[in-house]
Amino acid sequence: MPAPRPIASARVLLLGVLAVLASLPGAGRQVRQGVDPDAPVVTLLRERLARLRVESAADASQPKPQAQVAASRALPEIYDEAGDRPLWTPDRLDTLLALVRESAEDGLRPEDYHLEELTRRAASIAPGADPATRAETDLLATDAFFLLV
Repeated sequence: MPAPRPIASARVLLLGVLAVLASLPGAGRQVRQGVDPDAPVVTLLRERLARLRVESAADASQPKPQAQVAASRALPEIYDEAGDRPLWTPDRLDTLLALVRESAEDGLRPEDYHLEELTRRAASIAPGADPATRAETDLLATDAFFLLV
């Protein structure tokens, strides 16, 4: 039997990640009366994801600082599938932070999953927070989740 193609495997993983995120509390929030409180965040996410696409194509071999996204090629696909909407709520982020902390029990290094930065930014993920900070924190949390799973 031939080995699975990397792109096909990545797409299966991507769909699994989206399914897990969609099943977390707070998924499927609906926009009421035509007002989308996440609209500024969605716009900023689209802009940042467009930059990630260009950056990953231009310098895929360059090392990145720890608090910068590592999965720059996967993040645009993940957010495309989610309609460029924010994926993280305060409850989801708390769950992710707990998983990252517990990763040490499996011999992993929590600092490799943006633990310090996400802990510092936890309050910025709440609806109503600064849209730019919220968008960057959402991307960083998704990156940590993608790296962890």
